[in-house]
Amino acid sequence: MAFGLAMLIVILPWTYRNEHVVGRFILITANGGSVFYRANNPLANASYSPEGEIHLPDNVYEADRVGYAEGKKWIAHHPAAFAALVVRKQIVYLGDDGIGIYETLKRGLRPSEGLYAGAKALCSAYWLALWLILLMASGKLFAKNPWWIWYGLCFLPVVFQWAIDSVFESGSRHHISDVAFFAVLVGIALSSETITGLPKSGKLVI
Repeated sequence: MAFGLAMLIVILPWTYRNEHVVGRFILITANGGSVFYRANNPLANASYSPEGEIHLPDNVYEADRVGYAEGKKWIAHHPAAFAALVVRKQIVYLGDDGIGIYETLKRGLRPSEGLYAGAKALCSAYWLALWLILLMASGKLFAKNPWWIWYGLCFLPVVFQWAIDSVFESGSRHHISDVAFFAVLVGIALSSETITGLPKSGKLVI
């Protein structure tokens, strides 16, 4: 109940604002169509782009409607290009973890190319090392029951966002909200005596 009340406190001001600005009931936002079209048009680059091939209406509600219509039309007429774009979006979502370095070092500043590239490579190497640990441990972890309770459920938020980013705009910043789940997953992998060569730390108690 407390959680639901907190959500209402956060969301209702947006709903009130939308009613007065747009003139329609919109719970939080109506920019889904705009994002969908900018992510699925001839100029889409798998990540954020300020505008697609055509300029959408300035009215938020109309932009939402037209954006979805134009995006679906492009996908229907270009299935191969859409499939290739899906793969690119998935790589952008989970391929690196350099968004923190970009926001703190690159945006608004002018670091040397070597410094920026080195810092980003270090972050991405750490990110890929976490995935390597999960990959090495996955076989034995999934063989343990009930894996879906403690291992599978932690992957669900990642899979949900992965599916969304496969169709809408993608970006490495989108997996920042999943950091807590990755911490749990890697912790389970390292404490379950599942990876050959790692020191044993005792059995995991669920």
